[in-house]
Amino acid sequence: MLFRSFDLSADGANAVIKNNIFAENRERGIVCKSPGARISGNSFTDINVQAIALSSILVDGDYEGPNPTNVTISDNSFVGGDANNNGFGQIFIVTPESNYANSNFRETSNITISKNIFTPAKSSGAPPPVYIYSAKNIYLDKDQVVDSSGKKTGLKRGSTVLVTNSTNVQIK
Repeated sequence: MLFRSFDLSADGANAVIKNNIFAENRERGIVCKSPGARISGNSFTDINVQAIALSSILVDGDYEGPNPTNVTISDNSFVGGDANNNGFGQIFIVTPESNYANSNFRETSNITISKNIFTPAKSSGAPPPVYIYSAKNIYLDKDQVVDSSGKKTGLKRGSTVLVTNSTNVQIK
């Protein structure tokens, strides 16, 4: 039997991250592992790994967590970024491989992503704006992607949203 320990005191439940500017960062804008977090009204420009990562994180061989649940990401703007073409997108939602489905308590779940605007990097091979891996109950609603001509379209599974090993992902 595999045993994992989580430092549950590292979660900061119900965090509110609102009306901030994150720009020209070589790593992430926000790493959120907070149950009940609200991330809204922020501007992310040229964040090179992920603008927002929802996941527990590995620190000195142990995971700090728990994985985020009941998080809302809304009314944010994402411009450029991911110059490294690492494939993770501007919003990255994941349950780390070592804790897949061991319990519902640890699974990244119940995430709402709505009314965000993505203007992806123009580099060839840039990843989709949203990457969802091993998560459940993810709802995307009224998000828009701006293409190089300025045309806005909704998020679409496969082209602007990559979903792997996840259940109940809904895009409206």
